[in-house]
Amino acid sequence: MARAQFLGDLRRAAVQYDTENIVYFDESSFACSTQRGKQIFAEVQGRRTKKTTLIMAQRGKEWLAPLLFQGSSAAMTIER
Repeated sequence: MARAQFLGDLRRAAVQYDTENIVYFDESSFACSTQRGKQIFAEVQGRRTKKTTLIMAQRGKEWLAPLLFQGSSAAMTIER
């Protein structure tokens, strides 16, 4: 039910604000032990391996504010 509610809200926002004004935000992590060019078809979890994390937003076809760092987002602190 929550997903259906979210999709309905998203459709209404797209009509009200135009799809070019909606920003999508996501995080992905990559294990350093993964071989380059090898596809992974499952989630890999655990804290035993070093990870590189990418956080980025997208509006339309434009990528916004990509941030790439070592470690997990839970361990990240931002200094201003």
